[in-house]
Amino acid sequence: MSGTSYVLDCGRCGSKNALFSSSESKPFDYNSADCLNCGFSYFTKIYILKKDELNKLRKQINFKSSKLTKQEKNNCKDFNKVYIK
Repeated sequence: MSGTSYVLDCGRCGSKNALFSSSESKPFDYNSADCLNCGFSYFTKIYILKKDELNKLRKQINFKSSKLTKQEKNNCKDFNKVYIK
């Protein structure tokens, strides 16, 4: 993993230097933060779209889908074992 950590002003309560934030870029972009003053917290949510949600999104952006290759299916299985809980 590769990332950075930094301190920000909280967008909720406005406290100066109270929002402790971190960002990871591998194997995908992931962000999280916690305000030590008001308790505001956020994180990147990781999940797999349901088939109907995926098809709706594909239709909205006019994406032509194709079947996953055997290698792509294996990549998905490996990824899910590590990151999808």
